[in-house]
Amino acid sequence: MSITFLQLVYIIVLLQAAIYGVYTLLKKSPVGLTLFLLGMALHMTLNLIYVSFGTAIDYSYGWASFYGPAFYIYIRSLTLSHLSLWPDVLHFALFFVINALNLLGIQPAWLPPVIGIQLFIYVGLSALTVYRAYKLLPHQHSEPVSVTLSYTRIMVILFASLLMYDMWANMQVKSPVLLGLEQHEITLIGVFVMLHIMFLRQLTIPQLPALIEADSLRTDAPTVKTNKLHNEDKVDALVRFVQSNALHRTPNLTLSRLAEAFGETERTCSTLLNQGLNVNFADFINKMRVQDCEVALIHTPSKSVLDIALEAGFNSKTSFNTAFKKFTGQTPTQYRKSERSDIRK
Repeated sequence: MSITFLQLVYIIVLLQAAIYGVYTLLKKSPVGLTLFLLGMALHMTLNLIYVSFGTAIDYSYGWASFYGPAFYIYIRSLTLSHLSLWPDVLHFALFFVINALNLLGIQPAWLPPVIGIQLFIYVGLSALTVYRAYKLLPHQHSEPVSVTLSYTRIMVILFASLLMYDMWANMQVKSPVLLGLEQHEITLIGVFVMLHIMFLRQLTIPQLPALIEADSLRTDAPTVKTNKLHNEDKVDALVRFVQSNALHRTPNLTLSRLAEAFGETERTCSTLLNQGLNVNFADFINKMRVQDCEVALIHTPSKSVLDIALEAGFNSKTSFNTAFKKFTGQTPTQYRKSERSDIRK
């Protein structure tokens, strides 16, 4: 039994999506990415069955209504938009309805235009999510976060381009051919490239949401009510608040921004740090950053010192080296070498 080029491409994309999907599931990556990849794997399986054996109804067709919501949730998970199970399940209502009709042997004529409209609505929502992320996050980002925001914008453009090409090709009387490849083959190659980019990006920087959170003081951060607390309790509450929200990882964090998020005045926060911990604001934040960097230097040997410094909230390698030596007595490079050698022993 010979395999056509289209079947071969289906098999390649199926295996790619399945392997990537299982990996991201095990690594607890953003739920939207895992959902998108595993959904793609199942869709490719149905497509392969349809083109290989044929059925009365193309049961894979309804899966087109799956990708819009899944992609939207993926983009939201990268930009730290709020995700919740039941409201997000409702995004897939059309997908469930279409597949229920397919199982009953019904494929209404209104299906293609409705799916097309739904897809472009979710592309628009994804673009709006990226736009809001640019507006809400500070203008000066650490390099990994700036790259991530650019990446989300590129992915929305790529996803929209694939959709527009596929819809345009479907409206043609004769299936268009480019470089000897037919419409479905071109679309699948585009999907293959897109999935590869999504997976490699996640593999390269698995902590994308954490980096974005560290780069911003989110407007929905909980405000601590400290008026009735004693000073010692207030100090503990302040430390826990900074740690739990990873605010020390925010580049260019100021005392006024911290005080506003914590729900106290600058003077009160400064007094708590000076009298309760015997440190000033800069040392308090830098010490937390250095503690995070100590862990990263040991457990992520492949990551450069500069990347670790930027992710921790430092603006430059120089400021990082100065702070690190102040609190540890060693340079970051010396610390990494000594600790790694101790581990090997």
